Parts: sequence; structure tokens; C-alpha cells
Amino acid sequence: MWTDFFRSRRAGDLLLALVVVKPLVTIPAIRQRISTGAMIGAVPSVVLAGDAQFMITVIGTLKGGSGKSTLAFNLGVWLAMADVDVQLIDADPQATLSDVCDVRVEEQFEPRILVRERSALTKEALLEHEETLIDIGTADMDALRTSLALCDRVVVPVPPSQADIWSTQRFVHLVRSIDSEIRPDVIGFINRGDTHHAVRETNEAAAALVALPDIRYIKPRLSQRTVFRRSFSEGLAVFELEPNGKGAKEFYALAAALFPHLLS
Repeated sequence: MWTDFFRSRRAGDLLLALVVVKPLVTIPAIRQRISTGAMIGAVPSVVLAGDAQFMITVIGTLKGGSGKSTLAFNLGVWLAMADVDVQLIDADPQATLSDVCDVRVEEQFEPRILVRERSALTKEALLEHEETLIDIGTADMDALRTSLALCDRVVVPVPPSQADIWSTQRFVHLVRSIDSEIRPDVIGFINRGDTHHAVRETNEAAAALVALPDIRYIKPRLSQRTVFRRSFSEGLAVFELEPNGKGAKEFYALAAALFPHLLS
């Protein structure tokens, strides 16, 4: 069922050059545990990095197309609406996060979101705001490593595929290899999951994510819904375009898991 396209030299050479991880966790190896219910109750709760006044969150993966920019943007709008002093830093050369924020400015949507370039990746700049969300990409490894060295936690959106599970495992090892003053929490969740309950891949990927070491799995997931793409292209958060939609409800659950201190 699972296609081992991870053996592609173009993808494989980059990731293997970053870190070699053995053994790799495979989804088929834990299917029996899912069917017998062995994975039930194995969901740890998210833990924030101490009681620091400032929180620096990196949103990233080793693979493109995981939805990290969409997540960073939606979280940024949600935090701003909650009157949180938040800044976004676009450290990915693709600049997707900057583009969507530009659309928001052009359309005069409120609240406006402060987005800065990679030059803001300094201790001083990161402490200018209560919450900082950093969108990273492998196209700029220097910015990626700097972000990981300065952050309190790393949020990893994981699409439900075997290749993404392997990529996540390598990314976690890369995070742990960075010399930093704080050992960041690494938090993973399923992004772009299947909406049909008969499709098993999403639950299998979630179980594999639970089994990965050094990463905290949180249960709320975002599904593959067109509303995420539509809202993003219009410069709106998913809950602004369809406040009562399924996508908005999924996002609220995820945001509550990532920022429980804002809701208590």
C-alpha cells in the first residue's frame, strides 16, 4: 500500500546529509497494534516550555507542502484576535507567509499581522513580542538552524504518509542535534488528514507518530479541506472565511492544545 518514494536521490540525499537515523519507524509494523487497541491512551498532553513570559515557536519540517505556512498564518491571526502581542517571522525563502500577509494588508483585513524577515532571528528581536511564530524551510539551512537554536518549542505538521513519518523522524533528530541553551519541546500533529472514516492511512500515520521518540503527539488534527486553501489565498484565516465550518472547529481544537494558557 505504501510507496517507498523516499528512495528518490533528490529527496534522499538532502535528508540523509542532515542526519542518518536508524531504525526507521514504519506504519505497517504497528497496524496490528492499532487493530487491537494497543495505541489507545498513548497520547501525551502538550507541555509548554516552562512559565516564560515569552514563547518562541518554530513551525517546520524537512519536506515542503506540509502546510506549515498555512498553520503559522492561522495561528498568527488567532493570537492577534485574542489581543496577544504576536509577531511572525518568515525564515523560508519561498516567502509564502509574507505573501499571504501582504494580501491581508491589501484587502485591509483586521487585525493586521506583523511579519518580519529572517534578519529578525536574534535574541533581542525575538523578545520584543510575547509570542513569536517562525516559519522555516530547508532552502535556508542557516536560518533553520538559527531558529531551532533560539526557540522554546517546535511544532511539526505531519501529513499522513510513510514518507512524511520518516522525514519527521529525521527532522526530530536534526532538532536534537542543534546546540541550544534550551532543549525545545517538539510537538507533532496530523495535518491534511483524510476526511473519510473508511480511509485508514490517517490513523495509521497518527499511531506511527505516537511511536516516534523525542516528539510529543497531540491528538487534534487538521483535515484535507478546500476551505484551508481558499481562505489562505484570500488572506483570511479559516475561521474568518467559515466561522462555523468543520475546518474552523478543527483549528480551534488544535489552537487550544497549543495555547492552553490563553484559555484558562
